[in-house]
Amino acid sequence: MDNMFKLYFKNKNEYNNIYENRYNSENTIHFHFKIENDYAFFYYHNEIMNIIYNINKLDKEVTNILNMLPGIAREEYKKRSLIDEIFFTNEIEGVVSTRKEISEVIDDIESKAKEKNRIHSLVHKYLMLNTNNDNIMNLEDIRKTYDELVLDEIDKDDYPDGVLFRKDLVYVKGKSERILHTGVYPEEKINSILLEGLNILNDDNIDLLVRVSLFHYIFAYAHPFYDGNGRTDRYISSLYLKKYFNPIISYRLSLTIKESINNYYEAFNMTNSKYNKGDITTFVFEFVNIVKDAFEKTISYLSQKRTMLDEKKSILDELTIVKEEKINNELKKILYILMQVDIFGEYPINRVNLSNATNLSLPTLNKLLAILEEEELIIKIKESKAFLYSINTDKFKG
Repeated sequence: MDNMFKLYFKNKNEYNNIYENRYNSENTIHFHFKIENDYAFFYYHNEIMNIIYNINKLDKEVTNILNMLPGIAREEYKKRSLIDEIFFTNEIEGVVSTRKEISEVIDDIESKAKEKNRIHSLVHKYLMLNTNNDNIMNLEDIRKTYDELVLDEIDKDDYPDGVLFRKDLVYVKGKSERILHTGVYPEEKINSILLEGLNILNDDNIDLLVRVSLFHYIFAYAHPFYDGNGRTDRYISSLYLKKYFNPIISYRLSLTIKESINNYYEAFNMTNSKYNKGDITTFVFEFVNIVKDAFEKTISYLSQKRTMLDEKKSILDELTIVKEEKINNELKKILYILMQVDIFGEYPINRVNLSNATNLSLPTLNKLLAILEEEELIIKIKESKAFLYSINTDKFKG
């Protein structure tokens, strides 16, 4: 899709005609704030609507693939995706966190451990994503989301110092320290623009992906906080995406943005340019493409992993570990769960979780694990005071 920025340098006569047609079209949403010297607007371009149509079809395909997976595989993939989302939402902002650290915090929260670390709030907020059906309705909701999501990780010097947001100027800089964008100023203007964005975000008469994309840009443009804007913006986008699409996509947004980060920033910077004439369509086009990419990569990944699981399962089905049929079946049940963890998960499983997954008591499970160890079908790993278990993949190669 040609955007106003690129058209300016191609053909100025065409540029002016297209701008007039888009801005004055009955398919255009107008805003009351300016980008540079032009009032912002969004034009319902056919290419964008075609992408959205395809996303709705892809969403059904993701749901079908997930529904065909065994339960353990689904849960392991969900946890792995959650780790991805938190890891990459931090990495985009240059915040250091490890996948192992995130996994341990998830386990601590789910086991209701009281100890908290620096990313506890962020992880907890994402864990609650699928049970949170609240909309972000007002400015106070934005501030509350920010506080719950990232305030514990923000340097105290960067805490919001206005009524809800920042009261001083803030600059977005590139790698060379060149100023790419100046956040909206003063706070009253931040409030006005965000309120307009919230009206769009919660307008059910506008396609969900269009309003999420528009709000995502408006939030980034306003830049209401000194630090933590990106993580808050991506979380709000995920919160709304999970309301209308398979919830797993809400855990794939930051990863896909990270993979398309140059295009993402380019679209944002072009939208901010005076040559783009306030046309937010430029950014919306890139954002819906990122969402489509998230669906397509999820489908590709899950399809490959499902094939891998089926191949290993066929080898397992032919396996006789012991002559006693009942014990043999229980051993194979354990191995099938370990296969799912290995293929779809992030880390090996401990005995308590394995006991829950197999519905076997710990004493019975221990006896069966001993047999599997002796047959070298599994690998036992000592970590801290606990043992973790994984499948010995060398024994299940086709």
